[in-house]
Amino acid sequence: MDTSRSVQHAPQQGNVTVGQADQKAKLNYIRWEDKFRTEKPYEFISQAPEGCPRKNFTLAASPEQAIHDIRGSEELFNLDDHGFQIVRQELGAIPTDQEGIEKEYLPKVIDLLQNIDPGAEVVIFDWRLRTSDDKRTTAKAGSVIDLDDPMLILKPVRAVHIG
Repeated sequence: MDTSRSVQHAPQQGNVTVGQADQKAKLNYIRWEDKFRTEKPYEFISQAPEGCPRKNFTLAASPEQAIHDIRGSEELFNLDDHGFQIVRQELGAIPTDQEGIEKEYLPKVIDLLQNIDPGAEVVIFDWRLRTSDDKRTTAKAGSVIDLDDPMLILKPVRAVHIG
């Protein structure tokens, strides 16, 4: 059996067959250093304070890990037990301008999150557009980011992280 890919067919949904295909991948993690016993890993995407390095960590690829395709099994995962949940929600056309994002899209996201966890306080303190499309990326990897300009389009983060 090919250990790099295992395919199991899931039931039909509408006229589309949803397949489950686990993949193997090496993920980038922060390399452990003893200084993290007393200092949290950090990276400044804006201008770093004088005398302070932009980041205090390096990344290292993990051994190959299984990435499970959960399509067709989304209902088995919930926030309390798994730390994530799949929710289907029609948000309509997503605006691409700052005013539309802040006045139309983000309130829908807040409502969605509060429907999942009633009573939760949801505060969106920062949002960024990201794309892997080099033609649309306005802030190149490693460049200093103006945090006052949320419309800068950034590259995706290429490391495992907590968002």
